[in-house]
This record gives sequence, C-alpha cells and structure tokens, in this order.
Amino acid sequence: MKPAWGIAVAGAVAAATVALELAFRHAAHPVYPWHSMPGFDLACGLAGCWVIVVVSKALGRAGLERPEPHYGDEE
Repeated sequence: MKPAWGIAVAGAVAAATVALELAFRHAAHPVYPWHSMPGFDLACGLAGCWVIVVVSKALGRAGLERPEPHYGDEE
C-alpha cells in the first residue's frame, strides 16, 4: 500500500466521521461551545497524537537515545 492510499483512506474516514456527527446530532446542550462543533474531537485527538510524537522525538534527541554499539565498541 502506497502512502498516498493511507492518506486517502484516513481522509475518507475523517470525512465520514464528521458526516455522521452532522447527521446524528443529539439534543443535549453542550457545556462549552466547542462540544457542538463537528469534528472537534477528531481534530483534538489528531493534535494530541502529533504533540506526543513531536515531544517524544525531541526528548530522544535531547539525550535519552544512546548510540547503538558497533563491533569493537564493547569497552
């Protein structure tokens, strides 16, 4: 599977999720204005995952990663 297919499938799933949110709205009153925005939970989850990846990569580069031992480096 090519990366473009993965992006297309993820976009289709996101669009279907937002469409279902628009089609089946519940009558509950939202506590905050963003609770009534379709796709907010999707965007918030995506942003949260992005932040986790970026922060973990930054921590790894800051010193948590150690270089792999190569032959002759076992001292």
